[in-house]
Parts: sequence; C-alpha cells; structure tokens
Amino acid sequence: MRDAKEPARTLAVIPTKATMVPFKNMQMDSIVLRSNRDGRHAYIVNVVDSYTRYSWQRSIMLNSKLQFDQRSTLRAVQEIIDSIRDRYGASAIPPGTHLQADNGPEYRSGKPKAEDSDDEENANINKFKEGVEAYEPNITVTYARAYTSDQQSLVELKNKEWRRVARQLLFKTGTNVLPGISSARRTNGLANGLANGMGRHGRMLGEINAILDSIPNRSLGISPADFMEALLGTPDDSDERETWKQMVDTASGPCHAPHGHPG
Repeated sequence: MRDAKEPARTLAVIPTKATMVPFKNMQMDSIVLRSNRDGRHAYIVNVVDSYTRYSWQRSIMLNSKLQFDQRSTLRAVQEIIDSIRDRYGASAIPPGTHLQADNGPEYRSGKPKAEDSDDEENANINKFKEGVEAYEPNITVTYARAYTSDQQSLVELKNKEWRRVARQLLFKTGTNVLPGISSARRTNGLANGLANGMGRHGRMLGEINAILDSIPNRSLGISPADFMEALLGTPDDSDERETWKQMVDTASGPCHAPHGHPG
C-alpha cells in the first residue's frame, strides 16, 4: 500500500484592514475554450479583485502556431487596467497592488513568444510581467506557488461561474441571444460563440461580465457590483449613503472569508 499524498499546502490568510481595499490584491487566470475549425483556441483572461470579488474578462486567440502569446495577454490586461482607470479614476489602483497569476506560459517567463519575436527559441523572456508593471507602476505581478490548494481559489471559482453563465446565454433555447446566428452554429461551442457573436469587446462578453458581478456572493452577503458601488460610488442623498455604509459594514465583517494572497 502506498503512503497517502501529503496534503496540499495552504497560503490562505485572514484579510487585514490594509488589504481590504479595492484593487489592492487581484488574481488572474485563463479560461481556455474549445478550438475553432482552424485549430486555434479562444481563451478568456479573467481578473478578480480579491476584496470585492468584482471581475473583468477579455477574450484573446492563440497565435497561428497554436501558442499563447504573452503580448496578446498583456494587451488584454492593459485594457482591464484602462477600464478601472476610466470608471474609478487614474489613481484607483493603489501603490503596492499585487496581481497574482499562475505559472501558465501566457503569464510567466519562457515559451511561448509572439509570432514576430526576434528572441531565440529557448530565450528566457517575461514580456507580460515587464509590460504590466511598466504600464501601471503601482502593480507588481506575482505568481502562485506550486502545489498550494487555494492561492488562486477566487479566480478559479469565477472561471467556473463564467462558464456556467456563458453556456446559459449562448445555448438558451427560444431566445435570440445571438442575432443572425443559427442555433446549430451556436452549438459549435463557446469559442465559435465568441468569434461570431461577441467579438473581442462584443455585447455577449460584456453581458456575461455584468451577470457575474451582479450575482450575490455568499462571503460578502451582497453582489460584487453593489459592493464596489458602495465603496467607490457617490451617493445621491443621505439615505443612500447610510444604505451603502451598511452594505460595506456587512461585506467587510467576519463573514468575509479568507482568500489566497501573494506571499
């Protein structure tokens, strides 16, 4: 009989007041979808704010060599950063922010390279980390440690939720959710839905994102969208200000569960 495997290490921590700030700690991962007819895969870059559970997604394709392209991933994250700046202000992302990714090749050094890269085949590159930190100096890109059970737990859960919502929208019967596209074409998979129905910044991807952020979170007691609005919005009157204060107090209380955190 073989010995049981050693339990996976955990790096979960109890949030502190210093970390309970929007955008201070974010997790990032990729949702890889079914391949298109040409063999390329659409994939979703998913970024989740650890405090509010608010998320952003952007879709990208693998290059013609069927490789992840760090420059394409970088552009997607730059667009998410721009979205945060446009909505919440140029200084919304605080100094000391950590954006944590796994060790996938779209985020970490080494292969793959962009198609037009002049780097040698085995060069140790890290275009993604360098690019993100140059684009937003308040961000430090960090990487989850191997063989830990929960460092990326928030974004991994959001990945599952994204797939569920996407399928409900793309394959919903009796509803013309993708105008001009037959149900037969919709059933070719999420990748074709992205390519044909959404586009890179299409309506469907935005709709999925909006639904995800409007779903009440059990740890918070409210939805990520409501929590973010209560933290960063401008109330119309004193009643709304008090309501938002109560929402923040509820979401920031003991029920706010531990989460993976950069080491």
